[in-house]
Amino acid sequence: MDKAREARRSSEETNVKIGIMLNSQFAPGTHTAAAFRETVEQVRLMRELGFDSVWVGQHYLSTPYQMWQPMPTLARLAAEAGGMTLGTNIFLLTVHNPVESAEFVATLDVI
Repeated sequence: MDKAREARRSSEETNVKIGIMLNSQFAPGTHTAAAFRETVEQVRLMRELGFDSVWVGQHYLSTPYQMWQPMPTLARLAAEAGGMTLGTNIFLLTVHNPVESAEFVATLDVI
């Protein structure tokens, strides 16, 4: 390796980012309000531990399971996440109005 390349490589900072994928799907009979309170606590802990991001998924028609919708979930968790990145790792855009989805995401960005 030539000296210029070696110097450039040694001056570059390598950042590892760590996120968490939250469980937002629950078996029948689960008390989802209690589960959501626990999720809020998880996000607070992840923020304190230095995690970089929080992710949620989405599925429709996952009977018999219950599942929170991602946009309202992320909107609530934004208050706990501080500077963490919020996102969906699964969002079924083809079944949503694209303008409404864009507005959801723009609102989350402001929050």
